[in-house]
Amino acid sequence: MVPIGDWESHAAQALLVIEISETSRAVDLGRKAAIYAAAGIPEYWVLDLADFKLVVQRRQSSHDVVRVACIG
Repeated sequence: MVPIGDWESHAAQALLVIEISETSRAVDLGRKAAIYAAAGIPEYWVLDLADFKLVVQRRQSSHDVVRVACIG
C-alpha cells in the first residue's frame, strides 16, 4: 500500500496496482488506467464493488492499455 499523494515515487517498483472501486468506475477504468500505464505499471486490476466484477488490464505500450479479463 502506498500513501495517498506518494504513488509517483513508488510507481517504477510496482508490478500490479489494484483499485477498489465503488463509485469511481469510469475514472478508474479510463484516466487512472492511462496514468498507471504511462508510469510503467504492467498490470492494473479494478475491483468493481457496484457490479461485482474484477477487471484486469495490462499495459500494451507506454500509453495503451488492453483489457484482458472481466470476471463476474
